[in-house]
Amino acid sequence: MNKNTQNFEFLKYGLFVHYVHNLSFFSDGRKPEDINETLENFDVKGFAEQIAEMKVQYLIITSWHYNTVPLYPSEVNAKWRNLPIARRDLLGEIINELNEKDIKVILYTHPRDGHDFTEPDRTNTGWGKGHRENTALDSANPDTFNYELWNSYVTELFEELADRYAKKIYGFYTDGMGPQDGRNPNMEKNFQIVNYLKLRDIMKSRNPKLIMIQNYFGYMFSNDYAMPEGYFGAEVEPLLTGALNLPAAQKALAMSPFGESWMPTVPLAECKRVKVTYEGALRFLLFNASCTVGGGVCYSTGPYCEGNIWPKGHFEFYKTLGEKLEPYREYALNSKPSISYPTVSGQTLEDVCHRFFFTSKDESKEYMFLTKMQSLITLPESQDGAKLFSPVSLTKGVKVENFDGTTLSVAGDFEGVAAIISFERENAESPKKTTLINNTDKRIRYSEEWEYNYLDPNPHTQYIKGAFECDVHRAVQGGATAFIAFEGSFLELYGKGEAEVFIDGIPVAKVNSDKISLLCRTQNLYGGMHTLYIKAEKEFCLDALKIEE
Repeated sequence: MNKNTQNFEFLKYGLFVHYVHNLSFFSDGRKPEDINETLENFDVKGFAEQIAEMKVQYLIITSWHYNTVPLYPSEVNAKWRNLPIARRDLLGEIINELNEKDIKVILYTHPRDGHDFTEPDRTNTGWGKGHRENTALDSANPDTFNYELWNSYVTELFEELADRYAKKIYGFYTDGMGPQDGRNPNMEKNFQIVNYLKLRDIMKSRNPKLIMIQNYFGYMFSNDYAMPEGYFGAEVEPLLTGALNLPAAQKALAMSPFGESWMPTVPLAECKRVKVTYEGALRFLLFNASCTVGGGVCYSTGPYCEGNIWPKGHFEFYKTLGEKLEPYREYALNSKPSISYPTVSGQTLEDVCHRFFFTSKDESKEYMFLTKMQSLITLPESQDGAKLFSPVSLTKGVKVENFDGTTLSVAGDFEGVAAIISFERENAESPKKTTLINNTDKRIRYSEEWEYNYLDPNPHTQYIKGAFECDVHRAVQGGATAFIAFEGSFLELYGKGEAEVFIDGIPVAKVNSDKISLLCRTQNLYGGMHTLYIKAEKEFCLDALKIEE
């Protein structure tokens, strides 16, 4: 991780705004005639005031999306393409207003979005004609795609964007997957479309502290963090109502909980009422904050072309959510995921018995959140050897009656979505170092009989329950093998299915499980490097490895 980007760990609540030419329209349902009508009536000050009232830590907003029409005057597009160019620098105005309110801005970009260009523009920019056979329409046709020409256009566009805004913003978000359906982490090696290393060089040369985020389909290209988009309306609404079965994720999550689009799709008068509850959305926001490496949950909505008018109930929802967040902000958003009792990616609130933990920035305190009242609580084993003492309730109506170092009694009840109990921490002198390795780690070598499954079968609507990072590598037949060399004293293997496991060439276990679970754990390993070799007996899914030094 770039040391300059480490404070992303403390960003856990954002808003994702899609404002896109030819897809956004006015609240009465009228569609703007061109990019300039899309921009000229946007109330920037009203928009910024409303974002501040929502009390989010950061905002992601589209620099461009459909047809790559930027929300600022683009000389690069004027040079390369035949389309109207913006007269107003709406993006710059929004950045300036939000900077004054101390809200961090991340610019969304799409560097591989030439499929929706006109035919002359596809020719001029090198995207070419048609698309790759048997793939989604947004995958270029290798027979007509011109890599050098397309990347000349994209490079100039990103240089223009970076020169205008890089020193004023917090980060960049690059959308777009690899060829085909994007779920094979090795696929970009076969057919490259975008020179992501070049884009990274451009951004970091203008501002080395910028974070770079990739929409996630199994790889991050050259970016620092992953933030998959997904969990659309119909699927997430019942889960967010109680937020008990929606799994936490180590990655940041961009979530659109109100419908099947990232922006208004009908006139204001036709909008349906908001069904997601404040309590469910807040409960999941807090729970996910105990797991994420940065970014947390970035809920989504978008304004109409007036800029300060939102779909029915959306602004009010996020304003109320921000107000309800305040009692918990200091202990969840301004702390870090617990280093003693971490929430594992893929776990739900029910999996962790309705309690999760944070460690203060200076590691002097531990905060336990209870989303369900429990009279007797036994703490799990501390992962880093730290000891807790002197528990105090920070929530009105809740009292800690006794604590013996492991078990505590709690009495009373609370309003809101969680009670908080604060502990003093005594850090271990030599804590164990535990590393979780996802199945996408480049150190794992797979034979050809594996396929990558991420949020399968539809990347926007499903997840693999219980899987770390919501993904697996799946051996489609017996005989498939996976190999990794590692250094550590213990290793745990997580996955499902049937396989034989070898450590340092010695068979140590035959595993068989019909659900994602801990399959085996080694005995104490001595000395330096070791090897893990897995041979699938039948269908087998490799989820993750945990290594302890």
